[in-house]
Amino acid sequence: MRFNVEEIYTVIRKSEPERFDFECRCRAWDGFVCFTQGEGSILLNARAYPIHPGTAVLLRRGDSYRFSVGAPCTYITSAFVLSACKELDDLPRIAEPGPALLSLLEEAESFWQQQSEDGYMQTLWRVLCLYTTLIGKTREGGSVRVSDSYRAAVCFLRKNYDRGFTVSELAAACNLSPSRLRALFREKSGMSVLAYRDLLRIRRAQELLSFSEDPIEEIAVSLGYCDVYYFSRAFRRLCGIPPGEYRRRQISPPQEPADR
Repeated sequence: MRFNVEEIYTVIRKSEPERFDFECRCRAWDGFVCFTQGEGSILLNARAYPIHPGTAVLLRRGDSYRFSVGAPCTYITSAFVLSACKELDDLPRIAEPGPALLSLLEEAESFWQQQSEDGYMQTLWRVLCLYTTLIGKTREGGSVRVSDSYRAAVCFLRKNYDRGFTVSELAAACNLSPSRLRALFREKSGMSVLAYRDLLRIRRAQELLSFSEDPIEEIAVSLGYCDVYYFSRAFRRLCGIPPGEYRRRQISPPQEPADR
């Protein structure tokens, strides 16, 4: 496999309070648009595809497309240049990469916001990992789409991550046995059901720590943690720093980031 990300121009999260309708007749860059909220469709090179949370659209230079997604809508979009590679051409244009790869996209967006040399390199590494993994799955004959049962499980988790529930309860909601659900999650996401739930909780915690003044203890309880100790431990495991330090960094970002 010989491909490279030659230059990254942006990786940014956007939210649309109204219906999202956007048309591009000839895209100038490679990139992806990954939806974390919103239902709708895309007409890509005269072919229609459905859009729902977890859908990633892999775009190439020269593509023509039109998005039509209902509000509220949240997505991560990007623009970069990929070197020519047949294996990239063989990738499906609409993918559901699963929680593990979605986490890479979230991290890429977060590092890009640092506007530093290190942030750029961290973003570059995650974009490379994304395409390398997708190419590997395609080469092995695997699918980057997911079953209806897995999609139902992910939807349940996104709606209920802030409350207590058992794996058996989730399995019943998806018409699966608990053992089959555990195996399906390991296969599709590379993590356990509860690890994915924690990932959703911590992502929401990051938003609350950045954009609210709620005490950390209240945030912990609102996300379903029994006390702040377990919340802090989970947050540090996934983010590398405790929640208090994360909040301080959001309030007081570096004033003069290094030039990229």
